[in-house]
Amino acid sequence: MTKIVVIGHSGFIGQNMLNCCSDRGYTCHVLDRSKTCLTSRSDTAAALYNVAPDAVIFLGCPSPINVAMEKRFLSEYLISIENVIYAMPSTCKFVYAGSMAEFGRSGIHKEDSIRSPNSTYGFLKMIAVDRVIAALQMCNKTGVIARLFGVYGPGEAQTRLIPSLISSLHGNQEVLLSDGLQQRDFVYVADVVNVLLDLALQTAENNIEMCNVGTGTGIIVRELCIRLAEAMDKPKSLLKFGTKPRLPYDEEVLIADTSHLKKILKWSPTNRFSDESFLQNLVDVYNLR
Repeated sequence: MTKIVVIGHSGFIGQNMLNCCSDRGYTCHVLDRSKTCLTSRSDTAAALYNVAPDAVIFLGCPSPINVAMEKRFLSEYLISIENVIYAMPSTCKFVYAGSMAEFGRSGIHKEDSIRSPNSTYGFLKMIAVDRVIAALQMCNKTGVIARLFGVYGPGEAQTRLIPSLISSLHGNQEVLLSDGLQQRDFVYVADVVNVLLDLALQTAENNIEMCNVGTGTGIIVRELCIRLAEAMDKPKSLLKFGTKPRLPYDEEVLIADTSHLKKILKWSPTNRFSDESFLQNLVDVYNLR
């Protein structure tokens, strides 16, 4: 039976990953930091030895709560990554979830696009990706860095755009928004976890692969907000565009070039927002939370 270890299972993507593993009939093990000290190489090795996984999917990356914690957090985080790669079986594949935040600039990004992160999260992810590559090379093991673009879906934080928008509209409340002219590559979480599992279990052509995980198409945020309001039969006048400033790192265009992902897997996620039935189902899912 296929055995998958998930690190970062308590998060939004992690919970969907556990469900997807169950649906596929895989045995899924979680490495919980409260029970396994990932900064201890011996503890990490013991945990992975007992499981003997086919793949490890590393999703976790909580942001430090303040600047003073940043250096200590980063050091511990990188040590955890190295320990997992060092301890996993030679036949195991390591999958690391990178982020579009690594790029830090507007554009349609390929895997080798220049990275210049302009947020703490993007910086952490960039440094972690470099450490993953170095550790895989040093240990002569196989891995994939999957850079995730705008993941959304059941379980995401209420403060994020789509759930906060739906919640406000459901309560007939005005929604304060930026100008909404940004283009984003939104990718549904069910598609993301399926991609990650397919990458984890596919026979590798290269020891280390890098691929963008998105739909390859962008949607203007303003247009998405309007579509959701229409799906909920709510007046567009509740959408108050331009009443909030953009964040400093809110780039104009963030879209994945997914040509490499399509080459590897022969498929990639699609933009679901043109499907009215999907939008209605999405609204129903969020309103039931």
